[in-house]
Order: sequence, then structure tokens, then C-alpha cells
Amino acid sequence: MTAQPGPPQMPAEVSGRIGYLLSRLGASARDRFAAALAPLGLRPNHYGALRLLQQHEPTSQQTLAAGLGVDRSVIVGIVDHLESLGAVERRPDPRDRRRHALHLTAAGRDLIKRADAIAGQLQEQRLAPLTAPQRRDLLTLLDILASHDLGSATGGGTPRKTTGGPSGQAGARVGVPVTMDPSAPLRRPVS
Repeated sequence: MTAQPGPPQMPAEVSGRIGYLLSRLGASARDRFAAALAPLGLRPNHYGALRLLQQHEPTSQQTLAAGLGVDRSVIVGIVDHLESLGAVERRPDPRDRRRHALHLTAAGRDLIKRADAIAGQLQEQRLAPLTAPQRRDLLTLLDILASHDLGSATGGGTPRKTTGGPSGQAGARVGVPVTMDPSAPLRRPVS
């Protein structure tokens, strides 16, 4: 009786491609993060919306959509869901009676704390094989690539100099929260 062969190995021409590796890692991170947030009634896009709203409160749905990089029609469903959880309130905008401003509720702030804890645990698990300097280097390099890539898509394209913060994370490009995986905390844009 012969031993069953293990799974086939991916050819080096594929496994050495950054797009392939990031795609697989991103899909895995997204799926794990989504599963971990599900008991809170959240999906990763809900978490992103809550964190952006926390940073830019009060704000409009259009501004939130732009920050998340989603279409205006998508943001309505995200905000409706967060409102159904009691995490967000729509209030009349005192500067423009035709629109509503979004505000976090106490329940929304509590939800952010709980989701942040989950995100932190997942990030630690994801980065566990790396030393502290490797983590800093990885996040810095990914931030440079993402800043360049996202900058090109938005008319920028010039990578900016990044520096590791106290937690070893590279700074985010202004207005573009860039992270290695969805379980990483959103970072404040630098001025």
C-alpha cells in the first residue's frame, strides 16, 4: 500500500506573486473577522463605519460612504443596520435642514469597544509568527504599497514616507484607513 500524497504544491510562479498571496491572506482574514463579529450583529463594513463615525462624528452618510469607499446606495443599508442595532442615530443637521447627521449612541460606543477587542485578538493571532521588528516592517511595507495603490486610484499615487508609531504601526495615508487585514484597528489619518 502506498502513502497518499499530500496536497499539490503551488508552483513558485504563482506562490511568489504578491497579488496571489495578498488575495489568499485577505480572504482568510476577512472570513475570520466576519465570523468573529457575527455574534455582535456586525460585519466588517459595519465595524469600519462605526470606527469612521467615531472619528468624524457627526457626519453625513455621503461622507461615511466616501470614507469606506462604498457607493452611496450601499451606505444606506449599512446605516440602516447600525440604526436597527441602536448603535447610530440619524438627527437633523442644524446646518442643513435637508439632510441628517449621523451620531453614535452609547450602545454604538460599547459595540466599538467589543469589536475592537475582537479585532485586536485576531490581529495578534495573525501576526503571532512574526517578531516585533518584522511586524513593524510588514505593516510599514504594506502601508507604502497600499498608499501608492490607493493613491493611484484616487488621483494621488505618490507614496508618502511612513513611520512606525508607538504600537509599531505605520501611519495611514490622509483620509485612507489602510490596514494589513480587516481585524487591524483603523488608524487616525496623519495631518
